[in-house]
Amino acid sequence: MTQSPIDWIILATGATLFSTQTILSWRALRWRETSFDERPDKWIENLAQAAEWFPLMGLIGTVAAILQTFSSIAPGTNPSASEIIRKYAPAITATGSGLFMALMNILPQWITRVGRDLIRSLAGEPAPGPIVSLTPAPPGSPPTDRQYAARGDHR
Repeated sequence: MTQSPIDWIILATGATLFSTQTILSWRALRWRETSFDERPDKWIENLAQAAEWFPLMGLIGTVAAILQTFSSIAPGTNPSASEIIRKYAPAITATGSGLFMALMNILPQWITRVGRDLIRSLAGEPAPGPIVSLTPAPPGSPPTDRQYAARGDHR
């Protein structure tokens, strides 16, 4: 079975994004003196957002393949089921390609987040906690700088 051109576009673009994110994720997991290298984080997130378009590309490929399938059937003919299935197959593969690439491109960002937490825990450091303390301050004590910041107050 041959794949449609939209499949190759989706798969090639997805593989390129995945490879780029994987390299950036590897760099983001490297320790730099006091913390992880956070320079690639912006790129990893932007590329992950770009990967959200793959299901839409798959849907466009599906619609195009369905239109092509039905336009190739001559009026007044009675095509066999196997012929319709053969012509309809690119519609299904376009959907599958889009979903597969969307799922694959989630992994590098997830690996970066989980990997950092795992490395921190293996090093004996506490996991990053909440910005604002979840325990209330004793009555009559002044708010902390973090509590001011959480409320949006600027002193």
